[in-house]
Amino acid sequence: VKIQFSEGSEKGFPLEIVKIPRGFNDIEYLTEFHNLVSASREMSLSTYIQNYLGFDDQCDSDFINYYFRSVKLQSLDAVVRKFGPVKWNSQLFLHWSRELLYGLRDILSQTTHELDKPVTLKQIFTEDSGLKLIFRRVKFGYVRGETYEDHQYLEAKFLTMYGRMLIELLTGGPDP
Repeated sequence: VKIQFSEGSEKGFPLEIVKIPRGFNDIEYLTEFHNLVSASREMSLSTYIQNYLGFDDQCDSDFINYYFRSVKLQSLDAVVRKFGPVKWNSQLFLHWSRELLYGLRDILSQTTHELDKPVTLKQIFTEDSGLKLIFRRVKFGYVRGETYEDHQYLEAKFLTMYGRMLIELLTGGPDP
């Protein structure tokens, strides 16, 4: 699978183009990618998820192109490692903790897909200003259950992820 970055021709914003060869038959990768695209489509109104713009299977006879909006980002994990832990009473910590909570809320409420792996600071990216957080490279699994117990379990799982990310922000490293 080939990932290519290029400028959007008409709109003037950067695109991330994922080119998947026709006849590509790695079922595990295709399933994971399909789950990502499906969840991204469901969360198209969220400001916390990388925007999926669509696909094109007509222009290229060798590849199917999937388009995502791309901006210059740096992972929150890299920011914390570079500049050190965030102080618990700082405005930045309060802002990031609120943004993380809203992003997890959007994932919980706007998609029907379960998370394959827990979200960490390595999958949270910030733009140059450091204020806007975007969840990228989140691993989505299959469609989740619809019972009340399934929802309670997911809420508990998300609160645990949220707590681990806050500890990582405050200590500068992963939760032991």
